[in-house]
Amino acid sequence: MKPVLALTLAGLLAACSDEAKVPQPSETAADAIASEATPTAQASAAVTSIPMALQGRWGLVPADCTSTRGDAKGLMIVGPTDLRFYESVGKLRSGVSSGANSLRGTFDYMGEGMEWSRDVVLSAAPDGQSLDFQDSAADSPPSRRTYQRCP
Repeated sequence: MKPVLALTLAGLLAACSDEAKVPQPSETAADAIASEATPTAQASAAVTSIPMALQGRWGLVPADCTSTRGDAKGLMIVGPTDLRFYESVGKLRSGVSSGANSLRGTFDYMGEGMEWSRDVVLSAAPDGQSLDFQDSAADSPPSRRTYQRCP
């Protein structure tokens, strides 16, 4: 029984030494992660706010911008960290990429007693007058929705 146990342990040790890189005492966890990261991943920082070019009031149709009765169901208000719709609010949890006129990130939504998350891509036209919105979910429209900036 002892020879079997010794052979098993020897096999496990050999497998571990061949397959796994064991950090040296001088190597920190951050060094190990940095050495495996791509240059792009090292250069990018966490996105915590929505670019200014995307912020403002946006409507799917002109009437969404002018309703005084609170029934503008196609109105989207983009703030520094959230998206506000007729009956829901999406808070930016994490952005994975951002430019002066675009954002790709995950939003946590709340509305009508429910909570859900969506990956969202926002992209403003160079003139800043239209905004493309696309999210990922089984019940999302298959194409992007284009909003117009409210006056």
